[in-house]
Amino acid sequence: MDVKKHLRYLFFVVLVLFVLNKLLIRPWVLDVNLGFPSLLIVNSFPNFAEAVVGTLVVTNLILLLRLKVRALSLRLSNCRVCLLASLISGFYVISQELEIHNIGGNNVYDPNDIAASIIGLIFINIIFARYGVAVQHVTATEEDGL
Repeated sequence: MDVKKHLRYLFFVVLVLFVLNKLLIRPWVLDVNLGFPSLLIVNSFPNFAEAVVGTLVVTNLILLLRLKVRALSLRLSNCRVCLLASLISGFYVISQELEIHNIGGNNVYDPNDIAASIIGLIFINIIFARYGVAVQHVTATEEDGL
């Protein structure tokens, strides 16, 4: 499966930023007390990251499934893969914020976290739409039909 490189890089960058935020940036902002905007960003960034990384993981799982199940490869275009992954990830992150489940751990309802999750979902879908998801390989039979 050939997931485009930019998605691999994005996954890594968001994951590193998540860890840096958790271990260094958020404790520093809380300690220094830089004010509400900074506090809002460092406290809600994990939700943004969860939406982005979660959508990327679900996208990869669906692409893998599409690769393994021939019937799905005919029905699931890259666009449909992105839409399905976004719906699954969106349902997960928002239902977690609304405390419908706590699979991701203990959660405190915060409308800013829901907004950060939605912004993350919009962001990753803009990346999908602009740069694509997977490299399409053309087989010999498809080349004959082109």
